[in-house]
Amino acid sequence: MEQVVVAGVAADKDQVKFTLQNLVEQPGVAAQIFGALSASSIVVDVIVQDVPSNGNLTLSFTVGKGDHLKSRQILEDLQASSSYKSMKIVEEGNLAKSVSWVWNAASSRSCLKNVYDLGRGWREH
Repeated sequence: MEQVVVAGVAADKDQVKFTLQNLVEQPGVAAQIFGALSASSIVVDVIVQDVPSNGNLTLSFTVGKGDHLKSRQILEDLQASSSYKSMKIVEEGNLAKSVSWVWNAASSRSCLKNVYDLGRGWREH
C-alpha cells in the first residue's frame, strides 16, 4: 500500500458563493462578468460553468466574505443592463474552501476525508 504523504492543507472559512442562472449563452459573457469584478479588485475563485441548456448557462464562483456586498452590487448593476435582464443571482454564504497538496491518490482520499470531518464540526458550532 502507498504511504500517505500530505505536503500541506489550507482552509478558508469566509467564502460566499454566487450562482448566476439564466445567462444567455454567447461568447464573452463570463469575461464581461469577471472583468467587472476584476475592475473593482475582487478576487474570484473556484469558478464552475455548467453545460449550456436551451441557450442559457449557469455560472458559479466564490469570493471572500469581505468582497460579498461589493460583488453583489456589481452583479446587480450588470443585471440592470439589457444583456443581463434574465440573470438570476443566488448567494450562499458561510462556506469554506480547502486546498491540499498531496503526493498520491491515497493521500488525496485521506486529506479530503479530514477536511470533510473538519467542515462537519465547523458547521455544527
